[in-house]
Amino acid sequence: MVRNSIRAVSASESGRGLKLSDKRRIELEDWCYAQYVRGVPQHIICQAINATKSRVSRWIISAHSRHGDARADLLLETRRSEIDRLMARVTFEPNTGCWLWLGSLKSTGYGTAVSPASGHRKQAHRRIYELIIGSLDEHLVLDHLCRVRACVNPDHLEPVTQLENMRRSRASHGSQ
Repeated sequence: MVRNSIRAVSASESGRGLKLSDKRRIELEDWCYAQYVRGVPQHIICQAINATKSRVSRWIISAHSRHGDARADLLLETRRSEIDRLMARVTFEPNTGCWLWLGSLKSTGYGTAVSPASGHRKQAHRRIYELIIGSLDEHLVLDHLCRVRACVNPDHLEPVTQLENMRRSRASHGSQ
């Protein structure tokens, strides 16, 4: 999926506070931006070049502001408006850091949201995760690390297999 025609970030370039040369930084910014505009999920870009999500996000934003690509503007604006629409249905719990879904809930406690593009219902936590972090493999589910089913905070979600999710759920219920 990723055309990796760029050298990954080396250990000597990845330390906190280390500066990349301008040429290398622009090379990485442009490559990340090109992948993002092609629709490659951000976590895949991070894996391909061995960089953190926050660093890749900064590079994408920097390259976007340098290029001013109208197609990317539309993509970013569409994502931004859907995120704004969904986040209007979220309240922030300051003690736990959970983002609690205030919209429609299933009887199981998971939030549901309607996709404006397709009109299909989707789990709210999965949709917000995909918009903020990137798309998921269809064979993976999101484990709520906080164990709060109405939470949609991407930092509280981890992609795992259904088997691993069930194992973790049993382990957490057994320990309470």
